[in-house]
Amino acid sequence: MPSQYGDAVYWRTAACNARAMAETFSDQAARLAMLEIAIKLEAIARRAYAQEKGLASAGQDHEEKTAESRHTPGASNCG
Repeated sequence: MPSQYGDAVYWRTAACNARAMAETFSDQAARLAMLEIAIKLEAIARRAYAQEKGLASAGQDHEEKTAESRHTPGASNCG
């Protein structure tokens, strides 16, 4: 398995890139689809971080609800 699969920084960067790309889309459906991808990538980043730290990961439903509440169109945690 390539090393980036368990690398939280890799996945968080991918999520940031997806959010940045979404902001460039003029089509609302495409923008929302890309933001959904960013949310899922952020969830992967959290799981990778938990694995790196040896933490038990929270339930998937909780993670997705938390991600949805933090990531709104136009918002970014990438700065």
